[in-house]
Amino acid sequence: MAYLPNAQQQLKEKLQLFQQQEITNHKKTRHLYSDIFNLLLAPVFEPSLYEEKSQQLAQLKRQKDKLIKNFIKETALSLDQQQRKRFFRALRLAT
Repeated sequence: MAYLPNAQQQLKEKLQLFQQQEITNHKKTRHLYSDIFNLLLAPVFEPSLYEEKSQQLAQLKRQKDKLIKNFIKETALSLDQQQRKRFFRALRLAT
């Protein structure tokens, strides 16, 4: 938020919520990858469990994409052009 002088409180709250959701999704993703890895290394491979975990992972990835898309849209709507330039340039540099 340092890149946005006079940032609105609402935008700060949206960013904090987005970050919390991102952390939660990351933990869930890591857990699912671990589950899938363990299924693949198990003495007996269970295709139905593998399929279930893979579907959960795919759904989580879709949710993450939607979350990012909505965050970008909402942020863009709440900023003027110069603020958008600074904010999204800073985001691009941070990734």
